[in-house]
Amino acid sequence: MMKEIYSVVEEYFEFCTEKYIKLAMHIRGMINAIESEMQGNPAFRNLINSLNSNVVAQRLQLGSYINRPLQRIQRVPLLFRTILKFTEPGSKEHEACLKSLESTTRVGCIN
Repeated sequence: MMKEIYSVVEEYFEFCTEKYIKLAMHIRGMINAIESEMQGNPAFRNLINSLNSNVVAQRLQLGSYINRPLQRIQRVPLLFRTILKFTEPGSKEHEACLKSLESTTRVGCIN
């Protein structure tokens, strides 16, 4: 089963690596643009403040949502490190898990 999981993980991370790198490169610019709009555009500031205080937003700031994809992707290598502890070294599952860890670590360190 671990081999099938590795295949899915490898395919997903190959597809997403470039997208995550672009996102990481532009996060600071997005946050700066929001901060600038908040200072210079009262209508935008009121809208964002209203959205931030909404219960659905869990009282998180907009910047928190911009960072979320990168924060989540960085947790995936932790998952595979934990799984490695419970697989027998040298087994097919262990080897597949190691490959998954390598794939996810490449993307997880882009921030």
